[in-house]
Amino acid sequence: MKRIALGLCAGLWTQPAIANMSAPSTIHTKAPVGAVIEHAEVVLAGEKDGKSIAYVSIWNGGPGARELVSLSVASFGSVQLYQTVYEGGEMRVRLMTGNVEIPMHAELLMKPTGVHLVLDKSRAEVFPGDSVTVTAKFADGSSVVADAVLLAAGSRITAHNHESQDGQTGG
Repeated sequence: MKRIALGLCAGLWTQPAIANMSAPSTIHTKAPVGAVIEHAEVVLAGEKDGKSIAYVSIWNGGPGARELVSLSVASFGSVQLYQTVYEGGEMRVRLMTGNVEIPMHAELLMKPTGVHLVLDKSRAEVFPGDSVTVTAKFADGSSVVADAVLLAAGSRITAHNHESQDGQTGG
């Protein structure tokens, strides 16, 4: 299992729409206390690019902010966190470094036009429909795990939505 280390991300919290960080929410009427990975999917690499993309939703229902320090995805090589940003009139994808703070009662929502994980080639044979373990580790030493469903190359990811049923989105 390969881990990524995250350091301080300047500007992440001053521009929550760009970071795909939901504002503190009243939508979670039966929200879990503490951190939880609510949703995770991996779109497998196509034959040409060799990079799979993971999308994870991490809810922080705890009494204070949580500092995410690493993410790992079983069966894959290196894992890097990227963010799509609007710069100079163009959308650009930038490598994120540093820890990511998730405010209390807020969610880190990864999606194609925002924050997402880029995974190197799988170290084991994996197929659409399989699942792999995603682990999120926090600065306080705690961690949460969840299974991520593997999707075929070019598949659309599920739109994680608390106001209605999850649906499909671009991917």
